[in-house]
Amino acid sequence: MVVRQVRHEVGTAASNRPATDAASSNPNNTTYSLGGNNIHNTKQTQLIKFIVNDLKYLRNTLTSTHIVWCDILPRQQWRDNTSSSPKELNVKRKRINHAARKCIKEMQNASFISPKIPWHITELFLDDGVNLSDMSNMVYHQTLK
Repeated sequence: MVVRQVRHEVGTAASNRPATDAASSNPNNTTYSLGGNNIHNTKQTQLIKFIVNDLKYLRNTLTSTHIVWCDILPRQQWRDNTSSSPKELNVKRKRINHAARKCIKEMQNASFISPKIPWHITELFLDDGVNLSDMSNMVYHQTLK
């Protein structure tokens, strides 16, 4: 699923609940966690707009649910990237995370988490520089708990 599909998926799930059970069947928590595959080929302002709008949609649709933003994780390499350096894309990733955290701070019943996985430590990634190693996956899942 890509960022543009989140709203449709949540809306479809919400509309399939019985009307009498809609509020009580909301999950207690939902975590909005994105990969970074679109960072290199989508304008930063456009990604921020999608994410902020989706977070607000989640807040308005899942009124009793605690919304959690999980920062987009760093990478050593960015798939299909031919135009930007990994450092430039990590700066863009940080700006997107900052905007999402700012949006979350303005909401009721919402929080954010920032897994501590530095992009420059090779052992934290598989050989492709994109996917997390077993050690990083453990850090990531512990952070989500």
